[in-house]
Amino acid sequence: MNCYSVVFLSAPTNMNGCCITSPVHGLNIINGKNTLSNNTLGMKKLFISVFVMMLAVTAAFGNSGEAPLNNQPSLEAAFRNPSDETKPIMIWQWMDGLVSREGITADLEAYKAAGIGGVQQFLVGGPMQSMARDTTNAIGTDNWRRLMQHAISECSRLRLTFGTHNCPGWSSSAYPTVTPEYSMQKLVWTKDNLPPANLPPAPSERRGSRIDLPERPEIDSQWDYYEDIAVVYVPDDSIVSLEDIRVFMPSDFPISPSVRRGQGGGFLYRFGHTTNGKTNSSTAPAGGVGLECDKMSREAVKQFWDAYPAQIIDLAGNETGRTFQRLEIDSYEAGGQEWTRLMPEEFQKRRGYDILPWLPALAGVTINSKEDTKKMKRDWQETVTDLFAENYYGYMSQLASEQGL
Repeated sequence: MNCYSVVFLSAPTNMNGCCITSPVHGLNIINGKNTLSNNTLGMKKLFISVFVMMLAVTAAFGNSGEAPLNNQPSLEAAFRNPSDETKPIMIWQWMDGLVSREGITADLEAYKAAGIGGVQQFLVGGPMQSMARDTTNAIGTDNWRRLMQHAISECSRLRLTFGTHNCPGWSSSAYPTVTPEYSMQKLVWTKDNLPPANLPPAPSERRGSRIDLPERPEIDSQWDYYEDIAVVYVPDDSIVSLEDIRVFMPSDFPISPSVRRGQGGGFLYRFGHTTNGKTNSSTAPAGGVGLECDKMSREAVKQFWDAYPAQIIDLAGNETGRTFQRLEIDSYEAGGQEWTRLMPEEFQKRRGYDILPWLPALAGVTINSKEDTKKMKRDWQETVTDLFAENYYGYMSQLASEQGL
């Protein structure tokens, strides 16, 4: 045997055939971080309900094993001789290239003999697997392609279904081709103090006559990626009126000191976004490690899809939609995402107002009132959640459905 295998019962699917293996009940954004709620208690209740229903059906049939009136097989008969679509599926983990044609065939023939209906493949690696690997079978190599094709071909021969995770590892959608601009984004900012006009000029003021663009926020030098969003002037008040906030683009600088409200001081926030640096390195083989794609951008998801899932579809050829039936997004462990390039447009469209003057609220400024500030944060969180649902899960499901998966 060449891989680690675990049996699980056939997972439920949505209407587009996208496999669902974990009970995710919602995406919540708390203090700029995403948390996925896993309602374990609810699943226990569901299991108990299903078990009670099975007992009730068994009691109705009695011990005779006789078929119901509609000529369907009895519960006992269906359990002993399950149809192909109800047979259990094997989680089939390829451990960082430690795979051979002979091992693939031996595994699949053993599964078939045991009554397994198909396999759900994962390409597994990460620090715990790093002491044993075969780089000649690294993801993307010719050897790896031949092994993938052999696995799908053998599943076809044995009448087993084949599925795989949508990226190397088991969470969530990452690959080496994902560049920083298409990765998961976070907000970053700097805050420059503008003293009252009758005091010495701030560092960003040039000879007291013009105000220069504030310094760029610090970013991770590993990725060296940054894009500006806006520069926002905020008066120095404990609660700031939205009417007194002014929004500039970096191209507007240098600007006049008249930005101050009268003779009072204030602050300039330079907001931008950069990659949050999240990768699949903890679970994927070295050859498949890359940045997680932007979950709120259809463009980024499509760029990821074309690089990896489309590659598997191409390797499967005519078996796509037949033997190759499932492309899975497994447990979500990619963490939170705060921004996407089209956030201002999406926020305006969905919430009906401009997010840019409200950006300081995400940096801790109270705007208009505590209630208004909380509402803005809820609107932002809901926009993040909607974009995750539509442009990641929804769009991935659509792309899979278009291929018969």
